[in-house]
Formats: sequence, structure tokens, C-alpha cells
Amino acid sequence: MAKERDPARRVRELVQSAGQVRVDNSIAPKKYFRSGVEMEKMAKIYHDEGDLESAFILYSKFITLFVEKLPHHPEYSKVSQVDKSNNKKSLRRVFNTAEELKGVLKEKYQHEYEEFMVQEAKKREEEEEEAKRRKLIFEKKLEEERIRKEQEALKIPQQQPSAPPLIGDYPVPSTSFQKVLVNDQTAVGDNNRKHRAPIDTEDALQPPSYSSLYSVPITSTPTVDRSTKLVLSSDDSSASGLRKINIPGDLVSYFLHLASENTRKDLETCGILTGRLQKNMFFVTHLLIPKQTSTSDSCTTLNEEELFEFQDSKDLITLGWIHTHPSQTSFMSSVDLHTHCSYQLIMPEAIAIVCSPKYSETGVFSLTQEYGLQFIVNCRQTGFHPHPKEPPLYQESSHVVWDKIASVEVVDLRSKR
Repeated sequence: MAKERDPARRVRELVQSAGQVRVDNSIAPKKYFRSGVEMEKMAKIYHDEGDLESAFILYSKFITLFVEKLPHHPEYSKVSQVDKSNNKKSLRRVFNTAEELKGVLKEKYQHEYEEFMVQEAKKREEEEEEAKRRKLIFEKKLEEERIRKEQEALKIPQQQPSAPPLIGDYPVPSTSFQKVLVNDQTAVGDNNRKHRAPIDTEDALQPPSYSSLYSVPITSTPTVDRSTKLVLSSDDSSASGLRKINIPGDLVSYFLHLASENTRKDLETCGILTGRLQKNMFFVTHLLIPKQTSTSDSCTTLNEEELFEFQDSKDLITLGWIHTHPSQTSFMSSVDLHTHCSYQLIMPEAIAIVCSPKYSETGVFSLTQEYGLQFIVNCRQTGFHPHPKEPPLYQESSHVVWDKIASVEVVDLRSKR
């Protein structure tokens, strides 16, 4: 346990976690540069909220992405000088902030480690004292049992000597003489009988052996399960460790109204969920409908710069996306899973809302953190392709709160020229 709490090891684990970044060459570098803007924005929010580990990991991923990974993209040379220049400025900021956070985390972990070792030493002392106390209690019980046995032995009444009975004018022989007499007569009178040893009544007065006391089971000192020790962690808003996402109750109805024309034509429609972080909870405040092209089972955004400009002007962060399945049920297709992966890699809380107007279904989904996210990251297939069903790659999001009072601002960029 102490090894796991070693400050240097904990920092290394954070760095290793941040190094798990993969660049998909089928995705244009420009999208990665935009993701970098979102990553820096989210890292700053984590930093301001006091979630230093999440901030450090995201800053480190930013560095890994733009220093080690993205420059090897086959289309990296096509990136505009403006994007590269802005990214260099961001890298300088991120480098400095990440180094500063690394030092703060080292001090924090060192302080926690010292406190942990003090608590462990205190616990060991308490366990030793408890063991001594139990030993004293046991020894005391042994002594009490010994005294009790001696007292019981002393309470046995002693036979008082009395005048021997008479046979005629002669007294009856003593007990010891009777023993000899009987035994001798037995031996002489019946050679087929075994010689009987005399029974000494004094043997019955002897106290019992104390060795029998040690057959009493000794209660051992209880073992301590250190895995149950309380470990300090960040303040999570839900059992899953994710911050809650507050969604206005009328968001889906607004979206379906905007998508109704496409739905009648059996075409998908997609939108972007954006908002802010307040009091450790994300709030979806804006629903953005970007310019897009659609088919019956896919949807592709266009002119994303326009979308980014609006988000930056309102200081909005991307919280997920929403789209329709005009003729199918509410589920996540293989293409949906790959699309959502880019959202959830940047922000673990990111959600995907899938609406099925035909079947009156609406689902809110997330890739499973323990398996699905990493599986999709490592999947190299494109387009629609089969995925294993077990273990599940995605699940219904458990960190969603539907707010009947909150309102959402809908911005339809499709009509903007």
C-alpha cells in the first residue's frame, strides 16, 4: 500500500495515462487542432475547479498530441500557418502550466504520503497494544481458573477417623489390611482371576492437571484489511466518478422539431451540445445545428469553423452531440461509437443523445470507461463494421439530470450564409 502511494510513482502513473494518445490518419489535422482548443479550455476549467490531476493529464495529453503524435500525420504539412502559430503559443502556455502543476502535485502527494505513513505507524501501535491487552486478559483468565480449581479441591470434605467396627470382641481390620487380605485371597482362591491393584482413595483428592486449561481456544488478534482504508479522492458528483450533466427538459422536442423535415425524408440530423461548468456540474445551455450533409444512416458536419467561432464568442465548451435515427431504434452504431470517441477522449462526461422519432425512443449513451473507450481508440476499421457485443462497448449514461425548468438556446447555423 505504501508503495502505491509513493509520490514519484503517482506522478509517473499520471504521465503514463496522459501518454495514451492516438492519432487517426483518416481524420484531418485541422480537427485535431480544434480539439486542442477544447482540451486547453477543459484543462483550465479543471484547474480552476481544483481537479489538479484531471487538469495535468489533459495538459500532458495536449503536449503529447501536438509535439509527439500529430506532426507525423501525412497531411500535417497542409495545416495553415495560422493554426500552427496559434498552436505554438498554446504549447508554451501549456508547457509552463503543466510543469507548475507537476510540482504542486508532487508536494501534494508527498504530504499525503507522510500523513499516510503517520497513520500506518499509529495503526501498528494500536494493533500491538490490542495484542498485549488480549494476552493479559487471557493470562488473567488462566490464573483465575487455576485459583478456582484449587479452591474447589480444598472444599471436598475430609473423612473423620472413627472407631473401627467390632466383629464379636475384635475390631474389623483396617482398610489397607483389607486390601492386602482381599488381594491375597483372590490370588490364592482363584488362580484364573487377575490380580487387582488396590484403589487408593487419596488419588481422588488430587487437583486436576492444568494442562487441560490449554485446550481452551485462544482468540487471535484480528487481521486488518487495509484495502478498506479510506483513501482521499476528488469530490465526485456521481457514483461513476463523473460530473453530472444538466440537460433542459425541452431540448429533445426542440431538436426533433428542427429535424422533422429531414426525418420525413428519412435523413439523419445532428446537433452539438454546448454549455458551461458551474458548481461542479455541467449545464447544456446551447443546442447548435451546424451545416451538414445527411443520409438515412449518417450525418456529416460542414463549415465547422463557423461552429467554432460561435462557441468561442460565447465561451462555450462541447458537452456532446445529438442526432436522429429516422427509421431505426435508439442505439449506437459502429460509426456513432467512433464519432463519440473523439468527444469522450477530450471530456469523459461527454454524452451522445440518439433520438428515434419512429419508435418514440430517446437514449443518452456513453462509451464504457473500463473497456469501450479503449477498444474504439484501438479499432482501425472505418465505416459501418461489426463490433463485439460482450463486454458492452457503451451504456446508458448514469450522470445525466433532466431539468424541466432550465431552458436551452437553439442556434440553427444551417440557415446562416
